[in-house]
Amino acid sequence: MQKICTACGRILDISNFTKNRNLKDGYENKCKECRLKQRKKYINTCIACGNIFKTAYKSAEYCSAKCKPQCQNNKIKVQCDICGKEIKKTPSQIKRSKFNYCSAKCKHKGQSFVIQGENHPKYSQTEVRCDVCGKIFTRNISEIEKYKHNYCSNKCRYKGFSKHYSGENSPNYDHNKDEMDRIRNRNIEGYEEWRNNVFKKDDYTCQCCGDNKGGNLNAHHIFNYMEHKELRTNIENGITLCDNCHKAFHDIYGYKGNNKMQLKIFLNNYK
Repeated sequence: MQKICTACGRILDISNFTKNRNLKDGYENKCKECRLKQRKKYINTCIACGNIFKTAYKSAEYCSAKCKPQCQNNKIKVQCDICGKEIKKTPSQIKRSKFNYCSAKCKHKGQSFVIQGENHPKYSQTEVRCDVCGKIFTRNISEIEKYKHNYCSNKCRYKGFSKHYSGENSPNYDHNKDEMDRIRNRNIEGYEEWRNNVFKKDDYTCQCCGDNKGGNLNAHHIFNYMEHKELRTNIENGITLCDNCHKAFHDIYGYKGNNKMQLKIFLNNYK
């Protein structure tokens, strides 16, 4: 089987093309030689003969297979920086690494010496106190300088954000709204936390039909929101209902004067 290379135009045996199952005939449209030429975007200097050559690999050190063994035979004797044992390394190996190790054991020892003190990634850490729970923990100095508050966990971070970025401190706070607007829109302190706690109490499940697929749940006020200010964020005044059950309840009883008896009758009839 033969194929025409779209780059050089030669008709070559299929073995000169790289396999590619995504193409119709299962092979690349350019021959291996042409593809290699296109990939040769790096210009390196051969460490064996000094010639400048093009290559597809940034780390290539030899211009040809002929130069590679020549350099391998010219290994230089060096001493292990840890135990003093004599070892042989190629010029390129010496050039690449700052230290000489004869074994993995010595390398581990060497790195433990090098990566300590000011060189250790955790050197720039210091102890701080969590703004929420008071726990002492370590944190990078750069993070302390960058952020205003310190939190030891995601749980504390969430509590801190709720405290520091709610109400007038929220970037979405609309100063043009009056207090009545905020009450109607349920944009009051603690409401979001109350809603989440009601869902958690009911295991994120509608207490009427048992729907728990998520994304369609409502935290329903047993004693309605507008008429019972003192119960707006009381977890015992909340129950989880899905969109359909929540709508069905208010279609029957409206939005005023809601109470426990209405809910009890509704659940008995629709469960």
